[in-house]
Amino acid sequence: MSSSRFWIELAFEDGKGIAGLADFQVRSWTGWHHHITMTLMAMQYILTLMLDMGEKGEKDSI
Repeated sequence: MSSSRFWIELAFEDGKGIAGLADFQVRSWTGWHHHITMTLMAMQYILTLMLDMGEKGEKDSI
């Protein structure tokens, strides 16, 4: 169970750093929901690019 926490923390760190998860200023539930949805879609797109690029797609190169 403790090893799964590492991957969750790493996903949040990447989301905050790369995809802008921490850069929201919303006042309503709908605005927050839209921001989180777009951030998760951006993270999925970045992951797809990294998998397609293979070893060239290291996290630091994006």
